[in-house]
Amino acid sequence: MRINEWLADDKFSFLNEGEKQFISAFNDEMIERGYANNGIQDYVVFGKYKIEYYKSGLKTKKVIARIYLRDGDERIAARWGGHGIGVVLRLYFTNINKQRAYIERAPDFIKAPFTDNHSNCRGCKDNCNRRKVYIVDGKAYAKCTDSAFMFEEPAVRNVLEYINLLTAFYPAKQVFL
Repeated sequence: MRINEWLADDKFSFLNEGEKQFISAFNDEMIERGYANNGIQDYVVFGKYKIEYYKSGLKTKKVIARIYLRDGDERIAARWGGHGIGVVLRLYFTNINKQRAYIERAPDFIKAPFTDNHSNCRGCKDNCNRRKVYIVDGKAYAKCTDSAFMFEEPAVRNVLEYINLLTAFYPAKQVFL
């Protein structure tokens, strides 16, 4: 089943057309670049549903992106902010300093999750392995991986910007014959 067929289901009627267009466009771009997903899955933490993207054809499915579908659950809004409805794009990154120049040149909506106060590390543990430490524009940041790098209400017009950001961190592997 294709993503548009899933989104046509009445249980996703809480999404507006722009959100559905974003999901469809992002999905198409990810598929074109060799990523796969298992469709829209039930979820409970950041939204009622999620779509996870990972490199197709590999045994280990390292998720590099998720789309959370929020249906207005007040508990989710209270815990994670926002109004608890709509789409949130979450991207997963490692070695952020390696892409510092890219982030510093990026549009504000791309740069914001790297530099805003959301998910700042609160120093819960000295040996925390969930902390992402990096520098952007000469300022040091420490984010908690548990809830970092979320793009709230992503727009379809910005799909290629999100894809370019992912490509900077996860370039396509070259095949030599």
